[in-house]
Amino acid sequence: MLNEVKRQLEAKGYTLQAQLNHVEIAEFIRPYFFRKNPVMLSYAFFNFFLLGFLIFHVVLAERTMNSIFLIFGGMFLFAIVIPIHELIHGLFYRLAGAKNVSYKAVWRKFIFYAMADGFVTSKIPFLILAMAPFVIINSILIVLLFFVPEASISILYGLLFMHTAGCSGDFALLSYFYSFWEKDPLTFDDVEAGVSYFYIKYNSK
Repeated sequence: MLNEVKRQLEAKGYTLQAQLNHVEIAEFIRPYFFRKNPVMLSYAFFNFFLLGFLIFHVVLAERTMNSIFLIFGGMFLFAIVIPIHELIHGLFYRLAGAKNVSYKAVWRKFIFYAMADGFVTSKIPFLILAMAPFVIINSILIVLLFFVPEASISILYGLLFMHTAGCSGDFALLSYFYSFWEKDPLTFDDVEAGVSYFYIKYNSK
């Protein structure tokens, strides 16, 4: 089936631009993480904004050390959010039309990801499904900040900080897509081989 997907893409003028082995995802996305484009600049701005509010919260906290410990406690709670994050990716894969969605973890590198076997994802659906966990989870956490007691605010800040950091891979992949945006990038997964393929159309306008 995957060979047929490749033939169909090539017949439409697409060319294989990159092949990503899932266990080497960190190496693949690293160059795109440091690109100075709107994707990564927006991510950097949000992190800077969040860090500023976190410091402001600690300074104003009645019990500064207690607040710091609670923030670190919230960071550890990130482990609970990871499966929710990936399930949201999977949900949006299904909403885009994918039938075979699966999940995998590379524990030695603490990497987690959702896959849709053989499902070709174009740039707009990929943008939506990549951003969905960041937007949904962070929005919920930010709203909760206004309705919980001070101790819980510290925990939520820690969780929000860690989840935002955990979205770095999603933003880096979006940075990759942005780098080839005018060439209509596409991607699909080969779950059995643990590989993702990225295609672009060189004659796109």
